[in-house]
This record gives sequence, structure tokens and C-alpha cells, in this order.
Amino acid sequence: LSAHAISDWIQRAIDAADETNKLAQKIGISTTEVAGMQLAFKQGGVEAEGFQKAMSKLSVGVLDGNKALVAMGIQTRGADGSLMSTREIVGQIADKFASYEDGVAKTVLAIELFGKSGADLIPVLNAGGESLDEYDKIAKRLGLTISSETAAAAEKFNDMMELVGLGSRGIATQIAAQLLPTLQN
Repeated sequence: LSAHAISDWIQRAIDAADETNKLAQKIGISTTEVAGMQLAFKQGGVEAEGFQKAMSKLSVGVLDGNKALVAMGIQTRGADGSLMSTREIVGQIADKFASYEDGVAKTVLAIELFGKSGADLIPVLNAGGESLDEYDKIAKRLGLTISSETAAAAEKFNDMMELVGLGSRGIATQIAAQLLPTLQN
């Protein structure tokens, strides 16, 4: 029982690293930045799916030149003209939100930037960019921050295990095909 529990515990950790890798790719941040942001948003009441959708919506806005970002004075490009990381942009947005008065206008702005779950993000954004930095530190202390190497290795491992499972099913199908005539008789 203990060996099974430890095995499940390790598999959940591998799955979490795999999901972190996939999430980082989907929302355009490094794997080392995922844990702190996820922790901040989870503490604010936003689960993983809402977090992903919000960051995806923000990314579209960054590339499309969302007027709200421009009006807020949010910098989306560095001095060299390259896009800033999503994490940096969210930090700037949080700093602005911390200075805005709560109300309908703030809610509408959050929804415009982050989509349907934007209003849910307001408590996190109200805490400012430094709060996000603190969540990054907490995630590191808790061991939740995952390196890109670990995340990639977890994804590769899970993909290989899926192929092994499919291969096993293929072998069973082939054996069944050979046995069916005999079993039918």
C-alpha cells in the first residue's frame, strides 16, 4: 500500500510538471514563472482553467494592440523592440490596478484585458506587482517552481508512457485477432 501511495504521489508530481510545461507554452511564459502566477491566482480564487484563459486573452490583446493596455500606459515591448514576457506585463497591469478605484470601470477593464474571468482576477491585481513577486518567492520556497528541464523531461516521460500503453493495447488487439477464429469455434 505504501509503495503504491508513493508511486501515485510521484506520478502526480510528474503530471504536474508535464502540465506546467504545456501551460507555459500555451500562455507564453517560462515554466519557472508558472508556479508563482498560478499560486497568486489560486489564492485569489481563480483555478487553472480560468488562469489559462485569462492569460491567453491577455496575449491576444498584447499582439493586437489592445486599446486598454495603451490607455493604461502598459509597456509590451522592451527597449530592443521584443515583446516583454506575459509575467512582466501582468506585473505592470497589477501595479496600475492597485492604484485604480474599485468599481464598474475597473471590472470592465479587467474583463476587457482578461476575458470572462477578468473580474475574478481583480483581488490579485489589486495587490500590485510586488505581490506577484512575493508569490514567486513563496512558490520557490514550497518547491512548486519547476525548471524547464524538469518540465520537458516530465512531458517526454508521460508521452513515452502513453506510447507504451498504446503499444500494449496494440499487442492485445493483434493477439485477439489471432485468437478470435479459435474462440468462435
